[in-house]
Amino acid sequence: MTLSKIKKENVRRIQAAPFGDAQGRVPYYPRYIQIEHASFCNASCIMCNHFYLGNRGAAFLDPKIIELLMPIYPYVEMIMLNGDGEPFLHPQLQQFTRLYQEYGIIVAANTNLGIKGIDFNEFYGCFDSLSLSCDGAEKETYERIREGLSFEQFCRNAVALKSGLPDIRVIFDVVVMKENLLELFKIVELAAKLGIKEIHFNMLGVNPEIGNESDAVSDCIHLAARELVKAQETGDRLGVKTFVPTVIPKTFDPAVAAAEEKILESTDFNALIKERKACAAKQIREDISDNHLHQETADSDYKYTVPDGKAWCSWGLERCYVDLQGNVTTCCFNVHHYMGNLLETGSFEKIWNGENYRTFRRNMKNGVLPYWCANCTWRTENASKMETGRTIPIKKDVKTVKGTY
Repeated sequence: MTLSKIKKENVRRIQAAPFGDAQGRVPYYPRYIQIEHASFCNASCIMCNHFYLGNRGAAFLDPKIIELLMPIYPYVEMIMLNGDGEPFLHPQLQQFTRLYQEYGIIVAANTNLGIKGIDFNEFYGCFDSLSLSCDGAEKETYERIREGLSFEQFCRNAVALKSGLPDIRVIFDVVVMKENLLELFKIVELAAKLGIKEIHFNMLGVNPEIGNESDAVSDCIHLAARELVKAQETGDRLGVKTFVPTVIPKTFDPAVAAAEEKILESTDFNALIKERKACAAKQIREDISDNHLHQETADSDYKYTVPDGKAWCSWGLERCYVDLQGNVTTCCFNVHHYMGNLLETGSFEKIWNGENYRTFRRNMKNGVLPYWCANCTWRTENASKMETGRTIPIKKDVKTVKGTY
């Protein structure tokens, strides 16, 4: 059977019975997998764990985990490489991405694009898309937010990327926060200058360890709306597709926005960031290797009831997340509980149709979710319009696989 037929049959089975049978057992495999390839990073961004942990406890993905996932590659349509670090730091990244491509899998990653001396020509044929993390259009803003990186190096690498990998989709990925709110339209201009035709603006994920709640734009929503409208208008003028968070209103009060701007301009961000780093350093309790998935799910985790079918989430049903230690779970938003461990079970199938995942599917079907789903904006924004088998295109066949299904 060809890879295309295998993947299409997998989609058909998801559509026919997304929650599986009465026990929660399913006859399909994930369409999309996010695999953490490295927790090492060359930056200490102000909204990230690396801001206060650095590379303490960091590691690279064990090739054994790649091997244990191989039986399901024929079914998978897309692999995202990210987790807690910079994927281009992994010494075997070429080898892994070429393997995924052999199975007709779309390969994508987020990168800070800050590594000096990277030769993108060596990665020809490895990626289908790359999202470039860029949170500032001016050197001071960019380097304040992405500590340890060089704005000039980022721009040089962006030019080299477009030259070395001209056929892949390249996206600017921007975290919207108070530090960069007034130059969002300039980031669109920078994207256009570098030949990037698509930009995604995302809301800041607040990190309680850092204490960066005040960086979120929720208390200057009129100003945020004004600036994102300006960014979209700039994108329309320059031919750059811009995508903005749905939680930001499309209308605003100009007078209120102006008042919010005055408050923002009076903020000393450098002093604020320095203070946060000092506070976070005193509160370090875990290193990166222990900071995420560390215990199996339990019945006591299911505390959140959702009415009207809004418990539905494609991440929980047709996607999954795999970390450096081989822990498999629903998504990267769940940072503590895993469904099973590949290195312990020796099999993805034993996890995917094991008791933990079966319980999860039965509960979701009945509108009951684990507590980590309660504040997930991705689920709440997408639940009402989600459909299985509709979001990821199946790639052209690369080879034929016999005996599958």
